[in-house]
Amino acid sequence: MIRPMAARAIQPIVTFSKGFAEADAKERAFWHSRTPEERLWHLEYLRELNYGPPPATPRLPRIPRVSQRRWG
Repeated sequence: MIRPMAARAIQPIVTFSKGFAEADAKERAFWHSRTPEERLWHLEYLRELNYGPPPATPRLPRIPRVSQRRWG
């Protein structure tokens, strides 16, 4: 489950750029100004939005199977 960010939350901001290169540079500068913890928090937030919360068990279910072997 995602923990809420402590001190500051990401606020929606509208900016205007002259082109895609300038917009990419602004976005890269924004994410470089954040701490690694904030970047990972946001990445996990986006992952949960797309794929849902993590499963309760991180392992695959075990299925018992009896195999028949020849002796000799």
